Amino acid sequence: MLWTFFLSLFFNGISQSLLLDLGIAGSLLTLLMIIATGVVFDIIGVAATAAKMPPLNARAAKKVVGAKQAINLARNSEQVASFCNDVVGDICGIISGSAAAAIVFNLFVNNPNQRYINIITMAFVASLTVGGKGFGKSLAINYSTEILMIVGKIINFAQKLFPFRKAKEGRSNGK
Repeated sequence: MLWTFFLSLFFNGISQSLLLDLGIAGSLLTLLMIIATGVVFDIIGVAATAAKMPPLNARAAKKVVGAKQAINLARNSEQVASFCNDVVGDICGIISGSAAAAIVFNLFVNNPNQRYINIITMAFVASLTVGGKGFGKSLAINYSTEILMIVGKIINFAQKLFPFRKAKEGRSNGK
């Protein structure tokens, strides 16, 4: 619940700021990025639950970059799927709907056909979201190992960029 609140606050704040400052092209690009983010995270969540351990273990044994991180994603598939699908995916779905409504409202506030434009725009956003996630789920199930390896490499890169290490158990007083 807390993740959802703070991530929603963050994503909504950024998207609303961008929608106000950008023209129609920038607003539509922002909307497409929000939808794409939801689809990508949905793919990651499904890939984590569909992954088979032997191919990942084989790559880790060969010390392939990102394999350890991919194994962690697969081992923690329940948490990964919950975060990626339920938190990020749902937030992106909600924000994309409100962003589409804001775009339509800002463009067609005095247009008598606004109602129809709003309906068509919302149908378009819904079809992109649902269609993208449907295609993504199939992709994630069939290519889960490859997807987790890509995400593992990204996590590995981020870990090197922002080093963070947990304290080793059994140590006390900095010894």
